[in-house]
Amino acid sequence: SLRIHCAWYFVPMISWYTGARREEICGLKLSDVRQVDGLWQFDFQPTDIRRLKTVTSKRSLPFADELVRLHLPEYIVALREAGQIMLFPELVAESGKGNMGDAYYKMIWTKIASALPWLKKGQANHSFRRTVIDVMKEAGVSAELRADFAGHKLSSETEGRYSNAHMALLREATKVVPDVTKHLDPF
Repeated sequence: SLRIHCAWYFVPMISWYTGARREEICGLKLSDVRQVDGLWQFDFQPTDIRRLKTVTSKRSLPFADELVRLHLPEYIVALREAGQIMLFPELVAESGKGNMGDAYYKMIWTKIASALPWLKKGQANHSFRRTVIDVMKEAGVSAELRADFAGHKLSSETEGRYSNAHMALLREATKVVPDVTKHLDPF
């Protein structure tokens, strides 16, 4: 029987389009992904499966349009219908213990990286994170919005994450990240 391992496909794309940390992505539960007013978003929060690096790492980030085009929402719905709990169940250790981000790195990223001749030694998913923040900075996205994407401390909590228009601003900021996956067919 055919077995699809979606972490191979979606983890690098989520990393590219959100700038989220590897463990934040790999440890997402299906309950951490939701629709608000018809628009999809990730809610990065501590769970019984994984912790977050800092208090400011708790945040919500929108799906880039490209993640929707590539059928991430349909994948999420299919997992929910199958009774799954995790977005990437193939990363859960049989023992139930262990870091899912490390499992992804060892099982998947090292194989992906070895197939990319242009990748420099030591570059990993974290390079996507730095690139997203750099691209946003170059495009004039405010420091507060960049901090929210990165899960970094804001200079003032009232400057960003709690305003009514905040998610709309985050959605606009995703549009400056290059669509490097336009050549891919939807999953």
